[in-house]
Amino acid sequence: MRILLLFIPILTLISCQQTKTEISTTTVSDTVAVSNDTIRDELSEKDSLQMPVDDSVIADEFLIVPGQSIGNINLLDDASTLEKLGRPTFSNAAMGKAWVIWEQQDLDIQGQIARISVYTTFRDSDMTNKVVKRIRVTSPQYSTKRGAHTGLSLAEINRIYLGLQVNRRRTQSGSENISLYTVKSQGLGFEFKNIDGVQKCIAIIVAHPDEIDKGDYLNVI
Repeated sequence: MRILLLFIPILTLISCQQTKTEISTTTVSDTVAVSNDTIRDELSEKDSLQMPVDDSVIADEFLIVPGQSIGNINLLDDASTLEKLGRPTFSNAAMGKAWVIWEQQDLDIQGQIARISVYTTFRDSDMTNKVVKRIRVTSPQYSTKRGAHTGLSLAEINRIYLGLQVNRRRTQSGSENISLYTVKSQGLGFEFKNIDGVQKCIAIIVAHPDEIDKGDYLNVI
């Protein structure tokens, strides 16, 4: 009789642990479903599966590091370090903020001269030093370690980075709509445009996670 009484609490404890495990699993599943709802209208369910990490070696000069750098340009670098890129092709400055653009040697996926664009502004409220705040590239040569680069479709990039969220849309050259999708937690953004019926990535942006979804650059680039 005493042995039976000892087994009853043990069985009860095992039952409670199994119930907790089932509840935890359901919560995780629901969270994944919610994150994918933001792009359900543009991606099929099979495209929500994550692709394996691309182990190919990418030269440092073309490496995109989310939330940190593109090539040899790093976020929070002093603006004076941009002189290493040579004379810019175009610049737009006002009120302590500036976009500086350099044309590159290759073409983007639209057949236009590829560009690397850098947004600078004051580091802090002291308004003394200007630093790099955002970097944008259109050349398909640049890539993340996971293999994300311009030219890929929305479905392909979503398989590399789960949880893409659309932040804003804009109109370029009349009726050409550009959509910005971000992985906010990583400080990574992708611009997409409809090309031959497919949403293709035309630019990749790197910024601090708190600033990646800001749209001030959309009216300039």
